[in-house]
Amino acid sequence: MLYFSTMFFIGGLFIFFIFFHFENFTRTILITLFAYVLPAQICIIPLSLAASFSILGQRNKPLSKTQSNQAELFAQEVITVIKHPEEEITDSEITETIQFYQNVAKEIKTQTKPVIRITAIKSDKLDLFKSKFFGIPYFPQNQTYPLDSHGNPLAFIAQLNLQEIPENKLLSRTGILQFFVANTVDNGLSDPKKGFKVIYHPEIISDPTQLMSDFSFVTKHENWLPAQEQFQLKFKVAKEIMTFQDHNFLKMVTPTRMKKVAYRYEEIIAALGIKPAEPTHKIGGFPDFIQFDPREKTTADYILLFQMNSQNNIDTENAGEIMWGDGGIANFFIAPADLKNLNFTNVLYHWDCY
Repeated sequence: MLYFSTMFFIGGLFIFFIFFHFENFTRTILITLFAYVLPAQICIIPLSLAASFSILGQRNKPLSKTQSNQAELFAQEVITVIKHPEEEITDSEITETIQFYQNVAKEIKTQTKPVIRITAIKSDKLDLFKSKFFGIPYFPQNQTYPLDSHGNPLAFIAQLNLQEIPENKLLSRTGILQFFVANTVDNGLSDPKKGFKVIYHPEIISDPTQLMSDFSFVTKHENWLPAQEQFQLKFKVAKEIMTFQDHNFLKMVTPTRMKKVAYRYEEIIAALGIKPAEPTHKIGGFPDFIQFDPREKTTADYILLFQMNSQNNIDTENAGEIMWGDGGIANFFIAPADLKNLNFTNVLYHWDCY
């Protein structure tokens, strides 16, 4: 045990020295030579990391002889991890692996979407019309309040006043969009038809006498919501790249024996010079998950409508806590045609946690 720990420590120092003192191609050559000195179990992680940076960082240029050798070494390392040690590695497998990683890197870079990122800050001073998480919603008296399958009122979790959102290509700029979920232990997951509701108010009634003000019929029940406070929302329009949890990314890698690329996602996008965004509240963009993408189980073409993340920024003043189970994330998906037509009756709702 002491031997392996010592060798791993020495190996780490050696890798660190190489990365800061030699050029890209020389690094991989030195690390490869070093791999013949130390046991394979110790070298496989640093060798893989160094080789992936070397190959992916040069993906748009024809491979030189030196790069071809690097790529071949990397492919052999990847295949060795997946195959049985005694199985022979063929030339076609090496070529396929090199091409696969180059294609993955290229595909990730091209897959971008517009997103509206949301910052939620605890606030007690919000009127009925403001964008908010939790609290008291805007709701006309002449409309029927949503109920779950047992006849219990759904709980309000989010309201987006679309006039407050910056110019974007995702949503209309008029009306109010709201999200409700069941006030139960699983927040409506066990009631897929009526355990949640998305409501769009195309026209906003400004007369407060025509709006509901008493929601005691909702709050009289035990509160199972992810938060006990009200949050003010701030919006920022941006772009983001595909996350490795996205079902389209999984479709790209699953047909091959290299599906472990999902666990090398950060290495790949780092080689592209891209820093991954942390999961956050957002409208549009690519969804984040803790467990899996629920769209894998459906043939419908769903895109992310709205995402509410857990947050517990104890070091940030007035941040407040939102907690979906054990640090989970809630997603609402919609078909592009439905979004275009402002039809929110066929939304897919999902949340999961650790």
